[in-house]
Amino acid sequence: MKIFTRAQIQELDKYTIDHEHIKSIDLMERVARTLTKAIAERWSQAVPVVVFAGPGNNGGDALAVARLLGDRGYNVDTFLFNITGHLSADCAENKNRLIDKKGRPLYTEVTQEFDPPRLEEGMLVVDGLFGSGLNKPLAGGFASLVKYINASAADVVSIDMPSGLMTEDNAYNVSSNVIRATLTLTLQQTKLAFLFAENQPYIGELRILDIGLSKEGIEKIEASYTLLDKPMMQQLLRPRNAFAHKGQMGHALIIAGSYGMAGAAILSTQACLRSGVGKVTIHTPKRNVPIIQTAVPEAIVHADREDCAFTEGVPTEDFQAMGIGPGLGMAEQTAISLIAQLRRTACPIVADADALNILANRHAWLQQLPKGIILTPHPKEFDRMEGQSIDSPRLANWPSDCRATSS
Repeated sequence: MKIFTRAQIQELDKYTIDHEHIKSIDLMERVARTLTKAIAERWSQAVPVVVFAGPGNNGGDALAVARLLGDRGYNVDTFLFNITGHLSADCAENKNRLIDKKGRPLYTEVTQEFDPPRLEEGMLVVDGLFGSGLNKPLAGGFASLVKYINASAADVVSIDMPSGLMTEDNAYNVSSNVIRATLTLTLQQTKLAFLFAENQPYIGELRILDIGLSKEGIEKIEASYTLLDKPMMQQLLRPRNAFAHKGQMGHALIIAGSYGMAGAAILSTQACLRSGVGKVTIHTPKRNVPIIQTAVPEAIVHADREDCAFTEGVPTEDFQAMGIGPGLGMAEQTAISLIAQLRRTACPIVADADALNILANRHAWLQQLPKGIILTPHPKEFDRMEGQSIDSPRLANWPSDCRATSS
């Protein structure tokens, strides 16, 4: 799945409207029907609903949802915030559709003072204040409203983005001025901000809703980031014929483990076997051999010349992939053997765990890494390699040829 920036999301909307000959208001109605269906699947008609709509297209979505929930028999109270006296064209049209609706839900247009409704447990707030177009922290009355919603016991469902959260970098955002959603119903594609751990408290449960944006547009727009999702993984899986045998399924090399860390070697070997590879050879210190032979008898064990550490390289001509690092330890001889192994290996490489910690202590060695190597740091390992960070967006500023694809 491609991950688009705020500007690219707008570009994709425009591409869909221009190339699929659909009016923007009709696309908004399609979005609202999809959102309404998702809300109705989660909350019954017995739940009172309060809709907060902003002046832009996110607010237009919310107004359309309020109308459609009313059609389904929900008790809906809607507040449209039109502080500046300017609504987006589609938001204004959905305002008129809601007002003109026979038996319409309760509706209030806020232009100045606002007396907030009572929000309590057992109620649902539909957050349609601001979506992916937001480019600065919320302030003033909107920030106060967000705090009021967050202080309540009501469930909150956010349309596309929790209001106040920006699509990419939130390093300088004001955390108290961001909606803390129970459920975020994001549209078509996930957003970069959703992949950062510090934003999880705002997102709650995440659902990605297919709203039928142009597949051609998605293909044509170049994205700096991609997320490996289930459909992409299914396409990568190679089908096996009925008479396939292990010799046709690839031979992987795992270099892992040191004395006292046989478990890392076992787990990485088991994971490799689980991926579907035909054969796995695990290179590990001599003391780990009986443990691994017992725990993973299906693996081929290749013992290092030393009892306790990885100290010698392995020829890789007969392997189709290599994983290196789990439980290796940080001994000087292990470090020297690691860089020698990486430099001599011609097959694809995944470097993990202590391989990354060794490289973090020897930054000059990063220049010697073979092209295409996959590095898999968790946040602390990444900090050791790149320096202490206070938030995840710094990861997004890594050079494109150094990024690992998320999964």
